[in-house]
Amino acid sequence: MSFNNKEIRKTHDIAELIELCCEVDSEFQKLFEWNVDELTVYAVEVRYIDDFYFPSIDETTSAIEKAEKTRSFVLD
Repeated sequence: MSFNNKEIRKTHDIAELIELCCEVDSEFQKLFEWNVDELTVYAVEVRYIDDFYFPSIDETTSAIEKAEKTRSFVLD
């Protein structure tokens, strides 16, 4: 159960989580505009040795920026 008493199933799908947040606060739509849902790949695909790869410096930098921007948005 979440802070807003919404049932949330366990998932790594960031797009799904953003959609649930949008139901409570439409400001979370910004996360789609910032392409934060693209971070799902780091939660699932790169965790397993068979699918492991090293992202480029640019890809890594972009992912870190998105994660930090998301963190600031959620905590503000």
